[in-house]
Amino acid sequence: MQILHNSNRKVLDAKASDFFAYHTKNILNKKDTVLWAMPGGRSVSGIFKLLANRDDIPWEKIHLFMVDERLVPAGDIESNYRLLDENLTGDLVKKGKITAGNIHPFIFKPGDADQGSGGYEEELKRFGNHFDIILLSSGEDCHIAGIYPGHHSVENKYEYFFTMDDSPKPPKDRMSSSRTLLLKTMAAVLLFYGHSKKCAFADFMDNSIDETACPAKIVAKINNSLILTDQKK
Repeated sequence: MQILHNSNRKVLDAKASDFFAYHTKNILNKKDTVLWAMPGGRSVSGIFKLLANRDDIPWEKIHLFMVDERLVPAGDIESNYRLLDENLTGDLVKKGKITAGNIHPFIFKPGDADQGSGGYEEELKRFGNHFDIILLSSGEDCHIAGIYPGHHSVENKYEYFFTMDDSPKPPKDRMSSSRTLLLKTMAAVLLFYGHSKKCAFADFMDNSIDETACPAKIVAKINNSLILTDQKK
């Protein structure tokens, strides 16, 4: 695990972009495609925009999934995928760098018992069964994706995705990758951006606090993990 501190968020965003490019290249030495998983949230749009302008990434070999999602249609203003589309994938498609077949939004199916998570699992299995590189941003409470401290989501051991109707953070209806799925990842970037994340970062660094109280610590178990923070050392 590597931790980088810098008060300039643009510097950190560039490090994240370089991390994705570097590990994508390494993974492609071993297999034909690379699966990325992306979150929503205010902290990630700068990284998306930097990635969209890179010409050293073989986009035709990248498949993009959502690490978590709100249970709304993909184009809804509340959708995490909408942020990804507006800042990364939409631009890539316009430039002809990637095709729609490489982009995998979560499709909310309110009429299904699992609300679409089973279909998303099958889609992931078709392209590799697990994520290769993930981007995550910690919440003020140390949550990552839809995995919250002191909540059943942090105890969920399912191998793929799960949905909930009681998220501690609104909206209450969400889909998330499970802890088990995140831990299969080959490389991960975790962000602690903004003054509101000061306590979360302190908890992350506190060895006396475990994953059930600080789910962000899951990332520390991923071999190639980069922690980026604008908090002071």
